[in-house]
Amino acid sequence: MAFPAFRPEELQIVGWNSPPFGGMPRSPKFNTPITPKENWQLVMEGKKPCWMPFSTDIQGFRPRIIPDNVVCGLVVDGGPPLGVEDYSGKGWFDTEWVYVPMVGGATVKPGAPQIEDINDWPSILRFPDTDAYDWEASAAENQSFFDRDRPLEVCMLCGFWERLISLMDVANAAVALIDEDQKEGVHSLFDALCNLYERVIEKYHRYYQPDLILMHDDWGTQNAPFFSTAVLQEMILPYIKRVVDSCHRRGIRFELHSCGFNEPNVPYMLQAGVDMWCGQTLNDTTKLMRQYGDKMLFFGFPDPIPAGATEGEIVAMAEKFFDLHKDDRMMIQNRECNETFMKTIYRLSREYYAG
Repeated sequence: MAFPAFRPEELQIVGWNSPPFGGMPRSPKFNTPITPKENWQLVMEGKKPCWMPFSTDIQGFRPRIIPDNVVCGLVVDGGPPLGVEDYSGKGWFDTEWVYVPMVGGATVKPGAPQIEDINDWPSILRFPDTDAYDWEASAAENQSFFDRDRPLEVCMLCGFWERLISLMDVANAAVALIDEDQKEGVHSLFDALCNLYERVIEKYHRYYQPDLILMHDDWGTQNAPFFSTAVLQEMILPYIKRVVDSCHRRGIRFELHSCGFNEPNVPYMLQAGVDMWCGQTLNDTTKLMRQYGDKMLFFGFPDPIPAGATEGEIVAMAEKFFDLHKDDRMMIQNRECNETFMKTIYRLSREYYAG
């Protein structure tokens, strides 16, 4: 696709984007020649974009109809604002979550695992009846919230490893993945979870028409993956692939949010068909995007802007970042939403990609 030459009027702020998820500032909406959704679609198809896309070009959505979103303090939707007093409590499977304001997130109530031997899960867990949810009311409540000029991303909590942790605590969950007496129990639970997640994806598709589904499943510690690649391939990957395939059958892209050192796991993400990976800076994402960028979209992480930085210093930071990544297929993780940084990246990339 050929793009028109950059015009300075494109830097006019014509509105403000709501944050893709809680805890972030809003970001400026520029006078772009195509919509952020059209630009994102070009990137996802491996084509040259009109400008280097920002993570804030995505409209995040975490509907309160899913109880886990509420008790974990992660609701991002068009309903009335929630406060800390609305968080914590029991989510799916009657798992009790405790919201921790200091970190802006929730953890399972410590010291009270619901399951000690995973083979016992059928007699313990009560699966949610998602058909009983009022999906039509949720869709109606959120229509004005959706910014259809941006790709709509619906979040799913939790993935398979994280769900196992929430039910058993970390040590018991780690043992269950490799204990010959428990592995079949893990497989049967993950199969049942897949059936649940696929039903939810169908509801998302029918009522919200998302472009992207984001699943949280942290596979790494600070220094290494939680488990060997053999365990990943045997115990988790088949179920991630089922979820990915369920998305792809409906024309929905799949993004994996997986914290920790996960560089060794990237080839297996690709085996599962993951379209985007939102990782962390402890991974060499520049190396990864140049090795695998034709197969999966990675996020680039600008250096944090120092407190008190001048406009000239911020421009220089943006120029340095763009020069490093101008030929990479990527999205910018835009947590700071700094207007000067964004305008500089937008201008430089518009001029470069239109050339």
